[in-house]
Amino acid sequence: MFFVAKEKTNVAYLLIVIVLAIIVGTVVVILPRYLGREVADQTHRPVVEQEISSKTQEENTAEQDPADSQEEYIRFKKINDGRLEHLVPDGWNIILEAEGDLNDDDLSDLAAVIQKDDGSGEKAVPRSLMIAFQNKEGKYILSVTSDKAISPFEGDWMKDDFDGLSVDDDGSLFVYFAQSRWGNFYKFHYQDGGWYLIRAQLASCNFVTGEMRTDTYDLSANKMERYYGPLGDNFISTFADMGFVEEEKTFDLKKVPLLSLDDFDESAYDPSDLLASKE
Repeated sequence: MFFVAKEKTNVAYLLIVIVLAIIVGTVVVILPRYLGREVADQTHRPVVEQEISSKTQEENTAEQDPADSQEEYIRFKKINDGRLEHLVPDGWNIILEAEGDLNDDDLSDLAAVIQKDDGSGEKAVPRSLMIAFQNKEGKYILSVTSDKAISPFEGDWMKDDFDGLSVDDDGSLFVYFAQSRWGNFYKFHYQDGGWYLIRAQLASCNFVTGEMRTDTYDLSANKMERYYGPLGDNFISTFADMGFVEEEKTFDLKKVPLLSLDDFDESAYDPSDLLASKE
């Protein structure tokens, strides 16, 4: 009887492991697109492909690199609608654009991520963030270029953590990064003649325990709000079974000058250094 019971227990454990593996696999594919964003505000979705005229679409199709058409998966398509062509360095291409009024003058401005041609043989292909203001004549004037705001492309889209751009209703620019177990966004705003980081959100999760932690830094108000709880409705019971308790906390931040986009380095930025006291 002991061996029969033990065998049944082993089978039950095996079934649980299989079910968890299926759930984790599904979440790993879907979650990165949403994890680092403010769930309550659906306007903060990245503009993955800029809407352009039918004529421009036809021109892009005709000019497309034959090598690109052979790719099974192209995450970001090259954009060439001509508006920023005079600002893009030779040997670079626009892979993503976001459009909106970024300097409160009622004119539509552009933010773009540009990427160096990958034919250079470099293991990590450089990317840059470029922001341009539109003037009254309809031309785009470069406002800023940042070589460290966007992580380079290392040849594998599965490991590519850059996840998009969007322009908020208040004229701020959101830059998104995500992987299967974490997601971040950074919010930059044009003020006092320059671009500054005014908000950052860092989210992480654990698919086994069903935990999720989101730290949202309001850098203008010197506050950080932390949410700790279950990773969606499907993980509520798992979270509770592990003995965890959902909670929200607010922390004070040190009063320091806002970080400019010129000095922002996505790969090295750690806002936890701004906490006024130890957690």
